[in-house]
Amino acid sequence: MSERRGRSSTACTKRLSAKQRRFIAEYLTDGNGTQAAIRTGYSPKTANRIASRLLSKVDIRRELERRLAHYDVTAERVLAELARIAFANIQDYVVTNEDGKPRLRNLQDLSRDAAAGLVKWSATRHSVWIRLDKVAALERLGKHLKLFTEKVDLGGDTDLAELLKAGRARAAQASVRGDGK
Repeated sequence: MSERRGRSSTACTKRLSAKQRRFIAEYLTDGNGTQAAIRTGYSPKTANRIASRLLSKVDIRRELERRLAHYDVTAERVLAELARIAFANIQDYVVTNEDGKPRLRNLQDLSRDAAAGLVKWSATRHSVWIRLDKVAALERLGKHLKLFTEKVDLGGDTDLAELLKAGRARAAQASVRGDGK
């Protein structure tokens, strides 16, 4: 039992209600506090506020940290797993027979990296079908690395420099006239 600030993790767990323990378990499935609160039995109308309140409680945060540490969940591991999926290659999964037809490699022959990227597969005598979730993994990595930016069109093709120049000209004319307009 590890001691943290004088309290054991078992003591923290015992201080949690059954509903709080269920919320923690639900939260760990997808990291969405609002949905975890709803699945735990809280009202959908107030789930976001309840989730926020629950996640701010020290004992709940400690239990979440303890469970995540137990599974060795770190940002580095999550990013590494996303990278494995994102950079999976079809040649890791499929080979060609002597007759030129594709077939799946034996699963036990796949590397751990290749196996991590495989979502679903099936094979018949004439075809092979595999599903790699590359696009979703690449999108998540891209968002994490801030590779994608949203451009907002404010309408028109007017250059900012032109707008500033025109504004300064109007201000200069107003100060010359002395009207302040």
